[in-house]
Amino acid sequence: METRTCRKCAETQEIEKFPVYNPRTGARRFECKVCNRKRTDAHYAANKPARLSRARLRYQADPAAKWTPERRKQANDLSRVRYEKLRSEVFTKHGGECAACGETEWMFLTLDHRNNDGWEQRANDPYGQTGAGLYKKILRYGMPHDLEILCFNCNFGKRRNGGLLVRDRRRK
Repeated sequence: METRTCRKCAETQEIEKFPVYNPRTGARRFECKVCNRKRTDAHYAANKPARLSRARLRYQADPAAKWTPERRKQANDLSRVRYEKLRSEVFTKHGGECAACGETEWMFLTLDHRNNDGWEQRANDPYGQTGAGLYKKILRYGMPHDLEILCFNCNFGKRRNGGLLVRDRRRK
């Protein structure tokens, strides 16, 4: 087990207690997560008035840039369209059917972790990718070996069956 000493509080802790600052290389900060949080919270509080005044000046310079309900709806709609496009590209590129029953309606399809470790992966992933970020990653690098396409029924059935998937239930 690798350990590191925090330069702020001088406590020796496991390496996982130090935040990752470069996900590509896995490099970690010199201060533990607790000290890092204290430092960032103090910086945020100290600079809040200056940030707010800069934001006011920006909004006064361009009042149309404010988030009106119409602009927010437009941005949400655009985001939803992009997400659905990414999702359909992933499912189309990687078979477009449930691995267990053969369901092809893409509105019913979802990604499933074969090893039933999705929660642990999301908790430990320095990128924290879910949703559109995960779909972009799959399109860029290909489908990871531990993911598969299932319909919601088979995914839920797998969960209720203790993580075991009944295969080859395809309609004849």
